[in-house]
Amino acid sequence: MNYRIGASRVDITPQAPGAVMLGWGDPNHRVKGIGTPLFARAVAILLDEESFEEKSGRNFQEQHAVSGDTPPNLSKNRVTIMICLDICFISQALRMGILEEIQKLFPLTESELVLTATHTHSAPGGFSAFPFYSLSNGGFDEGVFKPYLNGSVKAALEAIHRAVPGNLYLNVGEFAPDQPVAFNRSIRAWNRNPDVRKVTRAERHLAVDREMTLLRFDSLDGKPIACWNWFAVHGTSIHRDRFLIHGDNKGIAALLMEKHFQVQGNIDFVSVFAQSAAGDVSPNFKYYPGLKEKRGADFNDEKSCTINAQLQFDQALKLWESAPSTGPLAPHLESALEYHDLSNVEVEPRFVGGKHNVKTGAAQIGLPQLYGTAEGRGISYSFMISLRVLVRTVELWRYLKASACRVFTNKVPSRRFPWADDPVHGRKVTVIHCGNSEVFQACHPRNLIFPDWIDPVIYHLKRWGKMGIFEQILFSPAVLPIQILQIGTLVLGIVPAEFTVVSGRRLGVLLLSLLKDRGCKRVVVQGFSNSHSSYVTTPEEYEQQGYEGGCTHFGRWTLPAYLTLFEKLALKMKSHAKLSKVIPRKPTHEYLRILAVEPQKDIEDYRY
Repeated sequence: MNYRIGASRVDITPQAPGAVMLGWGDPNHRVKGIGTPLFARAVAILLDEESFEEKSGRNFQEQHAVSGDTPPNLSKNRVTIMICLDICFISQALRMGILEEIQKLFPLTESELVLTATHTHSAPGGFSAFPFYSLSNGGFDEGVFKPYLNGSVKAALEAIHRAVPGNLYLNVGEFAPDQPVAFNRSIRAWNRNPDVRKVTRAERHLAVDREMTLLRFDSLDGKPIACWNWFAVHGTSIHRDRFLIHGDNKGIAALLMEKHFQVQGNIDFVSVFAQSAAGDVSPNFKYYPGLKEKRGADFNDEKSCTINAQLQFDQALKLWESAPSTGPLAPHLESALEYHDLSNVEVEPRFVGGKHNVKTGAAQIGLPQLYGTAEGRGISYSFMISLRVLVRTVELWRYLKASACRVFTNKVPSRRFPWADDPVHGRKVTVIHCGNSEVFQACHPRNLIFPDWIDPVIYHLKRWGKMGIFEQILFSPAVLPIQILQIGTLVLGIVPAEFTVVSGRRLGVLLLSLLKDRGCKRVVVQGFSNSHSSYVTTPEEYEQQGYEGGCTHFGRWTLPAYLTLFEKLALKMKSHAKLSKVIPRKPTHEYLRILAVEPQKDIEDYRY
C-alpha cells in the first residue's frame, strides 16, 4: 500500500455586505468590505488498494476529469478528506450539507470526512441552524452558508482528483519562550489544575502548549503538495472595531506559506494552519492607551496580526524543511466517528476520582459568557451584577415557592437552594437553559419583559419565541460528533468544541496510552471540528466559573464525559467493533426559512 495525496484551495468569501461576523458576539460587528479573502483548503489522503472505478463510478470521472487527465486510482475503503475553512467554527448544518454534496459524486462515509476551522472572528456568521449560534447575526443566512458549502465541496473533489502517489512526513517543534505568539488568558483557572506548574500573570506565555505539529505532503518525486500544521492560539488578532472580512493570524500565515512556494513556481501548493486545544489561548497580551481590550504586539490590529502570523509561518517553514529527516510515515490510515448526546453521558468513575453515577446534564449557558474576556468585553460589569441579582432572585423565589408546596404535598422540593452546589452545573449562574429554552431562569424567550429595542439579541429571542423556533430545536446542539483519525504514527482526537490547554492534554494522554500499541507516537487534539458546542474545561477550571467555565455547556463533568466516549471509541477502533448509528436530525427547509435573517435595511459602503 502507498499513500496518494491531493490538495486544493477554493475561495469561499461571501459577498455579504452588512452581515454580522461571528465570534465576538456583537450584532454591530458588520461586514463593510473584504480585508483578506476566506478559503476552504482540502487535503485528500488515500491508500491504494482497489480501483478508482469501483470507488467513485463514472459520474465522478465525467464531471471532474480535467484536460483529458485520467482520474487517480483511489482506494476503495481507505480515504480521508480533511478540509479547513477560514471561519469561526464548523456548524452541524454545514457538515451535513458538505458530506451530502460530496456523496453525490464520491461515496464518502461519515468517518472519512474531517471538517475544521481556523476560528477567525472576522468571517460572516449565519451558517448554524441552532438559535444560540445565530443570536448575534439574527438567523440563518443562505448567502453565507452556500459559499462556505459549495467552496468546501469543490475543494474536496479537486483534492481527490489531483491525488498522486506521495510521502508524508511528521515533525514537531517548539516556539522559543521569548516569541510572543500565545498567552493563557485564564491564569486563575489554569492554576486550579493539580497537574500543572502554577504560573504568575507574567508567565502566562508558559501556560500554553508551545509546540507546533506539522504534516508534510510530497509527491514521490519530491514535489511539495501541501502541509497541515496544528498550533493552539485564538483567531482574535483582529478585533471587533475592524469591519473587514479577515482570515486573522492563521489565514495570513497560510497565505505566507503558500506565497513562499508560489514564488518558486508551485502555484497549487496548499497550506493549512489548523487549531488544536486553544480554548484559553490568546494572541493578545498588551493594553494600549485608549483601548479597553487587550491587543497583540502592536497597537494596530493588522500589524499585530501579521507579526503573529509571521511567527507561525517561520516555525512551520522550519519544521517543513527539516521534516524529511524524520523519515516517511508508514502507510496507515484509519478513522472512526460517532455521535453522542453530550447532555446525557454517564461518566467512567476513574475519570472523576472514583465517583459513581456521575452524569452530564442539559446544556446551560453561564453569565460569564455575556461578560466576555480581556480581549473581547461583553456587557458592562454593573449590568452583569444586575443580571446576577435578577437570576438569583428568581431562583430564590422558585425555591421558596417549591418549599411552600411541600407543606401541602409532602414532596421534596424540586428546586435547589440558589447558592447550593448543583451536582452537574456547580454554582454556575445560568442565563440560558438550553434544555427548556428558559432565559434568566425566569421565562420562555417570547415572554421576556425587556423591550425589543434594548438589544438586537433580545429582539431575536422574542421574535423566534413567538415563531415557535424553540419548540422545534434545542437552543444549542446536544448530539455531537467525536472522531479519531490515525495517519501513520499521528493520531488526531477531533472534537466539536474549544478545549482548554489542560483539557486537551488530558485527552491526548488518554489516546496515546490507548493507541500506542497501534503505532501511535504523537496525539493532537483538533478543536473547532465537525460541529460546535462552545468550551470544554477541566472540572477544576470549571469551578472558577470564568469565561471558559461559564461557556462549558454540559456542566463540570463535560471533559470526563469526553474522555469516557473517546476511550470507548478508541477501543472500538482497535477491535473493529460496530460504531454507533446515532445521527443528529437534519433541519428542514421550512425551519431554516423561519430562522432566516431579516433583510438588511441600511447597508453602508461595501469595500472590495
